[in-house]
Amino acid sequence: MDIIKLEMKECDEYKTTFKTKYGLYEWLVMFFGHTNTPNTFIRLMNHVLRAFIEKFIVMYFDDILIYNKNLNKYIDHFCNVFGVLCKEQLYANLKKCTFCIEKIIFFGYVVTVHGIEMDGEKVKAI
Repeated sequence: MDIIKLEMKECDEYKTTFKTKYGLYEWLVMFFGHTNTPNTFIRLMNHVLRAFIEKFIVMYFDDILIYNKNLNKYIDHFCNVFGVLCKEQLYANLKKCTFCIEKIIFFGYVVTVHGIEMDGEKVKAI
């Protein structure tokens, strides 16, 4: 199935504004059939997972990164997050999930047990 994207009129971009802990964001393109979805969904996720944000998770829409260098603590965090999601009737697509890894590219950054660095492919593109 193809996704149809509609460009927003410059004067209407403010209508797609959604708030995160890091500030306000606007969409330049709105996906067909998803009116008002971005800001509603991010508000829901921020509300549901507010106790964990920046303590052991980082989130962007439906991408949730659970982190800890200690595997046992990571498993505790994982259970806490998925317990809350289940309680709120929000479910993960397990085909898209990855667990207990030491390196991941998340939102343009390479996150490892040693820290965070820029994705080399993104740097090359610039």
